[in-house]
Amino acid sequence: MHYIVTLFTLLFFVGCAQPSTKNSENLKPYWVENENFFQNSFAVGFSKRSAQGSYMQRQSAWHDASSQLAHKIKSSISSKESLNISLYNTDISTLHVKDIEAFSRVALSDIEQYDAYINENGELYLLVGFADNPLHVERKNLKKFENSKLLSSSCYDKKTLLDIHTSAYMYKDRPIWFYAPKGGSIGIAPKTTRGFIHQKRVALMLAKMNLVKKERLKTDSKRELMQLIKHDESASVLSSEATHTSSSKLQNRTVQDIWLDPKSCELYMYII
Repeated sequence: MHYIVTLFTLLFFVGCAQPSTKNSENLKPYWVENENFFQNSFAVGFSKRSAQGSYMQRQSAWHDASSQLAHKIKSSISSKESLNISLYNTDISTLHVKDIEAFSRVALSDIEQYDAYINENGELYLLVGFADNPLHVERKNLKKFENSKLLSSSCYDKKTLLDIHTSAYMYKDRPIWFYAPKGGSIGIAPKTTRGFIHQKRVALMLAKMNLVKKERLKTDSKRELMQLIKHDESASVLSSEATHTSSSKLQNRTVQDIWLDPKSCELYMYII
């Protein structure tokens, strides 16, 4: 059980760091070039502009940040376990390594996106992490959505464009939820020759797909943890219930907001 204590002790201390992340409208966020300040709690994911579109670019940046966090957590837990075990003159066994990997996945199952930044070259940076207290990022110059730019674009006919209403406030020409989804999921679909209705369906499918991946990660991580602490029966029950619960949740998800990028004509869909 001392492994569990070690894990939650680690999460407590790394969660206490609440860095200042004040953004300026014309400058890149502080965290882009100072990610080491965040220590084990956060990581900055990076992705170049992708020919496959913004959805794949965002997935790549998220994967980059998650991989960094996984390495940080495993290294921290491993070093602490090495110190504890050395006191008893016992080498770290394969079982201990499995424990460390399982605890790392449990921590990673609750990571969130706190901010995003796109530079002049279209390169994407994501601030991803976890903390006991939600990280607050100050944002200035929030504006209500105006469809003037959208109406002047050639994405669709005027009637279709007039029916697109973004309810969220805009920050740096994007909806605020693009920067901080707050537990929700974002699907981004490119424009196709099949029309706007098809584009909406694809965006919704991608948003739901992200939720499925996250629910599966949480389920698998918690089940593995139960198996490690010798509650195999409970792990089996959890797996069965979680499959039913995640399916019900997805059916009840509704579209919270949409936004059509007037430059790329990509449709962003936010569900929560």
